[in-house]
Amino acid sequence: MSAPSIDLANLPEIMTPPQLGTAMDKSVEQLALERSLGTGPPFVKYGRRVYYLRSDVIAFLQANRKDRAQGR
Repeated sequence: MSAPSIDLANLPEIMTPPQLGTAMDKSVEQLALERSLGTGPPFVKYGRRVYYLRSDVIAFLQANRKDRAQGR
């Protein structure tokens, strides 16, 4: 299975979990699990709502970039 193609330029500045999930080929539940474990992209909690900033998602992806395949 190949990685999803993410067009970062077309992502909204502020995204909801369903929007980010669609872009990253992840379910809303998977994003919620990553938030609780602290393993996903940074997020903003405003009241009971969760948002992701495009700049945070880009920084998260860049920070987790691998130059070559690595073992587990």
